[in-house]
Amino acid sequence: MGDTLPGRLCPPRLDRLGEGAAARETLRAYFEDSWQLTEWLFEGLEPAHLAQQPDPRRQPLVFYLGHAAVFYVNKLRRAGLVEDPIDAELEDVFAKGVDPKDAADLGARAWPDAARVRAYRTRVHDFVHAQIDRAELPETIGPDDPWWSLLMGFEHDRIHFETSSVLMRQSAEPLPAPRGWTIDAATNEAPTLRWLRMPPRPVRLGRTRLETFAWDNELGREEHEVPPFDVGTTLVSNAHFQAFVDDGGYADQRLWTTEGWAWRSAHEVTRPPFWDDAGQVRHVFGWAPRDPAAPVEVTAHEARAYATWAGARLPTEAEWAAYSLGAPRRDDDFVGVEGLHLALRVHSPQPVDSSDTTPLGIHDAAGNVWQWLSDDFRPLEGFRNHPLYPDFSRPYFDDQHAALRGGSWASSGTSASRHYRLWFRRDFLQHAGFRLARDAA
Repeated sequence: MGDTLPGRLCPPRLDRLGEGAAARETLRAYFEDSWQLTEWLFEGLEPAHLAQQPDPRRQPLVFYLGHAAVFYVNKLRRAGLVEDPIDAELEDVFAKGVDPKDAADLGARAWPDAARVRAYRTRVHDFVHAQIDRAELPETIGPDDPWWSLLMGFEHDRIHFETSSVLMRQSAEPLPAPRGWTIDAATNEAPTLRWLRMPPRPVRLGRTRLETFAWDNELGREEHEVPPFDVGTTLVSNAHFQAFVDDGGYADQRLWTTEGWAWRSAHEVTRPPFWDDAGQVRHVFGWAPRDPAAPVEVTAHEARAYATWAGARLPTEAEWAAYSLGAPRRDDDFVGVEGLHLALRVHSPQPVDSSDTTPLGIHDAAGNVWQWLSDDFRPLEGFRNHPLYPDFSRPYFDDQHAALRGGSWASSGTSASRHYRLWFRRDFLQHAGFRLARDAA
């Protein structure tokens, strides 16, 4: 990895991939950048750290170290590009992540030791390079091409960098930070929450062209006429949320949905998940003074309760598309834009008024933290389940998983794209906050 930290390389443009050696070199470089994200995040973790299970509804950390590598082999085999396993046992044990509603549904098992997993990762790293070196690539790689499986592995690596970092943030004691990990530890005065009247505008959800890799839930198309609505020009900050806490928001059942109140009561939640009672906030690898101007990071239940308290609501996915129009772009996307807090520029959130804005004045239309939306996660019109990963999206099209958009500081590759659609259970932790919306008066 040298002195350059991973995560900043933009995903391969499929319309500019080139041919032969040039195309293979592009894929090789992007694979290395994707792979090294996991290597870097886990580099300081000892076997005892990897055995930890910070979230009772997720596997121990060693699973995610192995899962990211196993995915490449299993998908290349499913695509018919290779036949033989590298380690059939590990490729079964680490094949699939979990999404149980309750910890009791997870079960228990013995996991392979850390040394074996790290040795396996070395073998897979060399194996993937060998597959790229031998690849006879088509002029354009599309969802129906076997080599789509390779692109899928790259972006899967990046997704799990982000979700693994959230799990590390949940560890009982801070884990050793990798070299070069930096946070914004300043404290700033929070801006006043201001409202903006969004004019009516048409928006489109879903990709119409495949400039880069896309997951199956992006490959539909919908057009919406979004009526006027009011939207906060910034994400809700720690200072904004403190007022909700001080006003007894966590004790007022009227502000919560039935499901949200049951969760709050069962877990005796009285403050945001990464706050302590001494004015500090937990980052991935340690504590720092809580910045009043940084976005609050909460579950969807807490976001919804705050919005009700504030006489507002969460935006819809179509409204997010409306207020993100005009956000700074590069090649018609958010990926690689310096003025948006994406792709690990700093390894923590930054003040809610520090990003470049849209022409109408919206900060963090993308980046900083993910934005919880009011919508359930759902398929777009024209959705087609992808045969290489049939359970990537479809199992989560329900009323238990909320949609998020916009990406966070930890989102890279196509996870930072304006097309990427994320989802989680409403009580699940992520680098996620929210902004307010309300109907036009």
